[in-house]
Amino acid sequence: MAIPSVMQGLIELENGKVFELDSARGATWLELVTSFRFEPANNKPFTVRKEIGKGGDYWYGYRKMAGKLHKKYIGKSSEISTAKLEAIAEVLN
Repeated sequence: MAIPSVMQGLIELENGKVFELDSARGATWLELVTSFRFEPANNKPFTVRKEIGKGGDYWYGYRKMAGKLHKKYIGKSSEISTAKLEAIAEVLN
């Protein structure tokens, strides 16, 4: 099974259904997945992973550059938005 992708703020499921990340359905989807690939408009894609911490679940962005893995904190599921992921892409670039 391939990792899901979010491209230009849209999530496309294997069954062909498409919905926005910045929607109620997108928030529900984030609770069900543990990782996805975010493809920003003007930067290279990166992997977004959910990690379980003492205070709940937290999301981090990961990109490997020049053989080194870089990690950036994103926030809780309720804090994830297309705009925030675009900003993380800038930092990881």
